[in-house]
Amino acid sequence: MGLFKWISLALLAFIGYVAYEVLFKVPPLPHIPDTYWGKGRPRPDDVAIYPFTINVTDSVSKNGCCCFSGSALAFAE
Repeated sequence: MGLFKWISLALLAFIGYVAYEVLFKVPPLPHIPDTYWGKGRPRPDDVAIYPFTINVTDSVSKNGCCCFSGSALAFAE
């Protein structure tokens, strides 16, 4: 009876290992072609960095635009 128990345990371990390898295998990454979705002919991307400013009035900066109260956002008046 002892031999049957060891063979069953080894078979169960082998089945568990195979199931783990099959179920948790990381799939290969798909090849996605570089497709242009814009209008007209393809153009190179604009990688320039442009300056910008954000204008905020004094009343908004003093009072805040919104505050968190409870479980919902309540806008300050």
